[in-house]
Amino acid sequence: KDIMKMRLKISQNYVKLVSDSGSMGLVSGVASPLRINAEVSGVGPNFRIKFQVENLTQSPMLNLGVTYDYDFSVFKMRKLCHSIPCLIPKIGYPFEIELMNIDPNGTADVIKIYVSEKNKVTPLICAQINMPMSELPLD
Repeated sequence: KDIMKMRLKISQNYVKLVSDSGSMGLVSGVASPLRINAEVSGVGPNFRIKFQVENLTQSPMLNLGVTYDYDFSVFKMRKLCHSIPCLIPKIGYPFEIELMNIDPNGTADVIKIYVSEKNKVTPLICAQINMPMSELPLD
């Protein structure tokens, strides 16, 4: 009976954590001042990720950088970073990146999007994009 209560409590806490924070937007347990909404299109080997970075604060944020982290043996991307000169509150700043799955087996993998202040190591937000398995090229 005690085990069932413990399982129920763990499940309730997990649901609360996921519904309060979502899968993105937390860095080291601190709520982020930014939000990222992303969408993946394509069946591979060429994919396109469209995403928006939104400022949730009341004041503009200046000089932000966007970087990507992924397995270089699985994906190839033209541009590894972008800059955001000014991010106005409550307005999404759109991005579109194109990438190619170069793995011979079309492996599915994760791409991480980091937004941080320039010259700072700790990101303000990190979004993890689960990429689908790629169709294999017909040779």
